[in-house]
Amino acid sequence: MKTTKLTKHKENSDINDFDFEELPAGKQELAFEHLKQKLSNEIHLDTFNIDTLKALGLYTSEQGFNKAAELFADTNSFCGIDIIRFGANIVAASL
Repeated sequence: MKTTKLTKHKENSDINDFDFEELPAGKQELAFEHLKQKLSNEIHLDTFNIDTLKALGLYTSEQGFNKAAELFADTNSFCGIDIIRFGANIVAASL
């Protein structure tokens, strides 16, 4: 899957490339009850906390939540995304 690359200029004129999903989330107060439940049911995850979100690449101490975290959050502001369905493949996800 191809992602959109955005370029961000730092004050020191270095250029870094960011994937859209790595950009900071517009909202930092996010809830993940659905994701927590799915991880508990599917892989028997006992503990769901900020370390879990860091391991999934959804949170960093430097920037907080990213755009990918917003997509997995219980609510988000993205138009056209009503639900994310988990599955082993496209066929399983559509069932």
